[in-house]
Amino acid sequence: MREAIRDLLSSAELRSQGFRTAESFLRSKSLRRFACLIVDAQLPGMGGSALCEHLSSRGIAIPTIVISADEEGRRGLSTGRSPQRPVAVFAKPFDGTKFLRAVRAALRSA
Repeated sequence: MREAIRDLLSSAELRSQGFRTAESFLRSKSLRRFACLIVDAQLPGMGGSALCEHLSSRGIAIPTIVISADEEGRRGLSTGRSPQRPVAVFAKPFDGTKFLRAVRAALRSA
């Protein structure tokens, strides 16, 4: 899924960087330079919701788009109380055109 999203973003001439886990993303040297975060609700280790909460607790606000195959997980993330609440939540599989529209909107809000 990560590679498919990177290919989609690349086809729209949007640069991206992929991470296997939330922990590897958090270890990146320049978290604050990311203009948009696309995260799967179900990640190995720290999940998407926990990542959003962690970023919020560190004062890092990145417009976030969540994807998930799990309806309950999507509902929980989209109605969360965290300041790091996602700007969009997508079910798998998702429409690429709508997804890119959400990414561009997130980038404008950064």
